[in-house]
Amino acid sequence: MAQEDEIKQQLVEKFAFLNEMTIPRARRMFAEVPLGKFAEVFEFAVKQLNFTILTTITGLDEGANLGFIYHLARTNGIVLNLHTKAPKEKPARAHGRPG
Repeated sequence: MAQEDEIKQQLVEKFAFLNEMTIPRARRMFAEVPLGKFAEVFEFAVKQLNFTILTTITGLDEGANLGFIYHLARTNGIVLNLHTKAPKEKPARAHGRPG
């Protein structure tokens, strides 16, 4: 899991709030990302860490929130799963957009 550990280190150096990322097994990484930071983390993962394949987006009903998991992959098979959530009540406003 050396590559996964290196990727985690790069993400945590750039975004300290990702320090609780998990790597449950080889080629699988999971991170909780605050909604307001999601675009910045996503862009860094794509442009700097070469997660250039968006395999799928999973939508979840998490009670008072809508959850979203973006499954990003590299060509070598490592998958980074970015989970974020938005409140069901006015989700656009939670991201700083008028609504």
